[in-house]
Amino acid sequence: MTKEITFKCKCGDIELRIQGKMTHINCHCHSCVASVKCVEAKEGFDGISGLDHDGAAFTLVRGTNVEYPTDMSTDEAHSKIGFVKVGEKGPHPRCYCTKCHTFVGAVAPSFVLLNRNALFNEDGSKFVAEGPVQNIMKKHAFDPSKVPEPSSSTAPFGLMMTFFPLIMGFGKKKGAKNAAFFPEDMAKVEVVPITWE
Repeated sequence: MTKEITFKCKCGDIELRIQGKMTHINCHCHSCVASVKCVEAKEGFDGISGLDHDGAAFTLVRGTNVEYPTDMSTDEAHSKIGFVKVGEKGPHPRCYCTKCHTFVGAVAPSFVLLNRNALFNEDGSKFVAEGPVQNIMKKHAFDPSKVPEPSSSTAPFGLMMTFFPLIMGFGKKKGAKNAAFFPEDMAKVEVVPITWE
């Protein structure tokens, strides 16, 4: 029997259930870290932090292994989810809860990248990844000397090969089940300024 893990923001407005294989990483790239920090700098932040060892704490899972307990295609669902993108032309939206400002992650038809710190076991206890979590994108970190081991300068080849087919589907059209996790107009998405170039 596969255990079910629940993603839940602090206020409970956003909840997802996931099963199956999960890959856990801390991404230290400028874009991921800046996106999380932008959301957590919002006035009234009362969410679950999306950072671990100064990297974005992510769990990557296939989109087909995610269940949306509530109808995410309604106007009410859309109002609960805010978006940020890196730079004016940023192609990949990241989402967060508009009430508590818990960073959710990125949702695509083929994969879901979730804030690992907001995952809970079936009994309600906090989920903890088994074994060490890989710290990736060290060479793109704001301070590479602070990235703990185990680390890699980029995304490890095995990780890339496991999820390459999923990531290639990132920009494909949204499905009805997860429609709220896609902005209606990328031009209106809040911009995280690029301050590191």
